[in-house]
Amino acid sequence: MYLFLCPDIIYPLDLTNEKGLVVRISKRFFGRTFTPVCVICKAATDCEPELVIEGGKYYRISFLCENLNSLVVTAEKQIECWDVSTCNISNMPLTIPQSFSDFPVRLQSYTWKLIAPEHISTEIVSKSMFLQQNVSDKPCNATALGFTYDIFSSTNTDEFTLGTFCPNGSIEKIQMRDNVTIILNTPSNGNSKKLLTHDLNVSFVSFIEEECIFTVSPKTSDAIYLQTPHWEFGLPDYVSVSWKINLPTKRSGRLKFGKDKMDISCEMSHANIYIKPQKGSGPDIVRREDEQLPGSLDMYSGFWVNITNCKTLKASKKLKLQLYITFDEISQVLKIILIAVSSAVGVVLAVIVTICCLKKKKKQIKSPVGIYNSRVNTEAPRRQAIFKKGRKTNESHIYAVIDDNMVYGHLLQETNGTDPEVDVYRPFEGPMGDAPPVPPLNFPNRSTKQDVTDGSVNGDINDDPLALSMKDNEIYIFSKSISRQPVENEDTSLSYMDDSRSGTIPSL
Repeated sequence: MYLFLCPDIIYPLDLTNEKGLVVRISKRFFGRTFTPVCVICKAATDCEPELVIEGGKYYRISFLCENLNSLVVTAEKQIECWDVSTCNISNMPLTIPQSFSDFPVRLQSYTWKLIAPEHISTEIVSKSMFLQQNVSDKPCNATALGFTYDIFSSTNTDEFTLGTFCPNGSIEKIQMRDNVTIILNTPSNGNSKKLLTHDLNVSFVSFIEEECIFTVSPKTSDAIYLQTPHWEFGLPDYVSVSWKINLPTKRSGRLKFGKDKMDISCEMSHANIYIKPQKGSGPDIVRREDEQLPGSLDMYSGFWVNITNCKTLKASKKLKLQLYITFDEISQVLKIILIAVSSAVGVVLAVIVTICCLKKKKKQIKSPVGIYNSRVNTEAPRRQAIFKKGRKTNESHIYAVIDDNMVYGHLLQETNGTDPEVDVYRPFEGPMGDAPPVPPLNFPNRSTKQDVTDGSVNGDINDDPLALSMKDNEIYIFSKSISRQPVENEDTSLSYMDDSRSGTIPSL
């Protein structure tokens, strides 16, 4: 179709609300085919074969060209955030200016470059249309749909291709660890009005460990076809990818893989496939690169699928794997069984948690500060040849207390047994004299203690020779001036000393 336009026809292009947008109008590449020269003007005297304009302004564009089909429009918008506290982006819509739908030149591509802060990941959500991954078994029909998306995750050195996606699928959300580039592409024979159905929102979320996470929430019971990202070159070494699969209401899912094995050889570590229920009820399934993959798995609740690659050999094939999910209606009987099993598992878990909490509380209340174990032998080892008697036969722990001021006899119970009592205090029951067998003391006045006590010798108590003798005695001196605790294995006996007033006291 050829259009003959006069330069006086003006086409508005409103970019006032598009900060950070760069628009390029240029000639489309036709290879070696000759194309006539076209001139694009943004003012009466400002015309160029290629026009580059920036967002934030309102433009009036005119053309001096035979065929506007030889021209295309490309746009690129950069959304960057270096500090989450100042530019927290949450559910921000990725919009396309309305002017492009009425513009005479086809919008070939519209690119969003999302630059997130360090240790922050990016999340893409489609609220209404959901996305379908372009796979060989179910390709995207770009002509009918009007556009497709190419999604990349990139760092300063590497670029990771998630794949090509189109509307009307089952992928609700995609989370990517690094910076993200989204390119909206339109077919040459597409309808520009279809751009109005574009619906993507972006958020900056907490950092994820995987390269990307897909959340699949099917609206219908149609089969779902998925494949590992970076399909053309294979999954890079040590890359981990996850799918969160939600099942439709009253439906069970059946998971199948595109081949029996991963068909790779690892140089270091292992490549693994993990399949795990979302609610934690049921066993986890793990397969390595040298193991057979499951033929099919019936899942009755939402589940996770994770694929983690190893470092593959240079001559080995790269990891490429396709996943297929089909759905069946759950019968009423099976539904009741599943509910009963889930309830039983919940009760068992509750009982286990309660028992653990009670045990922990009991340990906190009764902390073992000191424990006496009567079965432990606390006696030091000794030679049996010398000490042949035991603890209960050698009467070593029976104490005779000779003290007329303290009597414990009334506290003890009489024992009728023949075995001697062990570790028991009892009063001395043998004969006791009036005084220890000490010779009579001779005083300087030739009197004795008996004379003083009978009153035959008069005098003040301070002149009492017995009192003086006891005060000057070494035993009295030691008991008043030095308070000592007997040391084990030390000789604590006191030697008697000579006294001029008391005379010599012979040792016993």
